[in-house]
Amino acid sequence: MQQGSYSQTSTSIVERGELFSVLLRLHPVEAGFVAPSSGSQAHAAFLDIVRQNDPALAEQLHQPNQRRPFTVGLLQGFNHLPAAQLEEVVTKNQKVQVLPGQVYWLRITMGIRNVHSTFDYKAAHLHDPPGGSKF
Repeated sequence: MQQGSYSQTSTSIVERGELFSVLLRLHPVEAGFVAPSSGSQAHAAFLDIVRQNDPALAEQLHQPNQRRPFTVGLLQGFNHLPAAQLEEVVTKNQKVQVLPGQVYWLRITMGIRNVHSTFDYKAAHLHDPPGGSKF
């Protein structure tokens, strides 16, 4: 495995050369409604999880007009919907019912070890995720 390289910026040390990806499998504990296209809510939930463990890092990640060392994908798992209906739901930002017994997933990719470590630790101890529906 290749060692990551480091570069000094005015406010922090940025580690390069590693990529971390987490696939969160979400199991609803009760019926509810979510918008599959609500990426901003997933993004906010990710930053909130980071903030709970490292407020300074969350503040740094939240700064405007900078590249983000992470991506938060859209909620997936709506395979019971026909492709045309799912496209319409996403385009119109409509809500879709989620049910216990179904599995949904969300991918988060991080390009810096300390972001991954902070998120991974807190996510492992997360029992009541933010948002409207309970997973």
